[in-house]
Amino acid sequence: IIPHYIEGNYCKWKRTRIIQGEPIYAKDYLSDTPNVDEIKSFCELVRKKTLDLKRKMTLYKRYKTQNIFNLKAWFLDLAKVFLYIPTKLVFPTKFHYLDGASRKDRKIKGRALICSKHSSFSDAPILAMHYLSRRVHIVVAEELYDVMGWILDHFLSIKYKRLGEKSDPKCFMEIISLLKAEGVVGIYPEGHIKKDELGEIHDGVAYFALNGDAPIHFYYMARPYRPFHFNHVMIGKTIYPSDFFDKNDLKNKENIPILTSIIKAEMERLDEAAEPYKLKPKKAKN
Repeated sequence: IIPHYIEGNYCKWKRTRIIQGEPIYAKDYLSDTPNVDEIKSFCELVRKKTLDLKRKMTLYKRYKTQNIFNLKAWFLDLAKVFLYIPTKLVFPTKFHYLDGASRKDRKIKGRALICSKHSSFSDAPILAMHYLSRRVHIVVAEELYDVMGWILDHFLSIKYKRLGEKSDPKCFMEIISLLKAEGVVGIYPEGHIKKDELGEIHDGVAYFALNGDAPIHFYYMARPYRPFHFNHVMIGKTIYPSDFFDKNDLKNKENIPILTSIIKAEMERLDEAAEPYKLKPKKAKN
């Protein structure tokens, strides 16, 4: 059975939208001689999977991740085109591909997370410039909007509000919904700017990756970006949660620390590789 959900806007001069789900195989849910209760249970399963498609359609419409034309995204596309040459001249960048990574690890199809080192206020716009996808939304702290509010609004960012020791539930739900809508989320797992060394890696990236079965792309700026200086970025090999966990275990919370340790190990490798390109501390004058 191949479930579909059709949102018909017939005779209204609007686009009709159709979404197709994964095939459902009856043999995976029914015995060789199913009874009435088994069949009813299977029918309910098909109904729920079809309703899930309806919810996903709502998210597609909300975030416009499946739209060919999206005014905000087109603004970002045009900005990238016009700023490409000036950016190359003012902020020349050398990409270092590690652990078998390649240029393909910067080309994202479908939902994904970009795990990045956070070292300056300019990280979010630069990160968006380096990924040629209009679906990238970058998580930035609310206080950063006081400095770069207009720019961040147009770079499709997600606002994160610090609530003491607690996480921002609204931001978390936004990230999960965006991944379900096949969007791309850029996130700084340290949670704060740390220029000299790699800070503590929080569980957020692992939680979102497992919840949305989303691949994790690694992006590490060797140092804060400076104009007219060669800037170095380390790109790590993309990892997929399904390579480490069974599909049924992806939403098991006990696996979050395990995936976090894998992410931390990869970020530490990038940190070590970036060492030759980091700014050296100035010697104190006598």
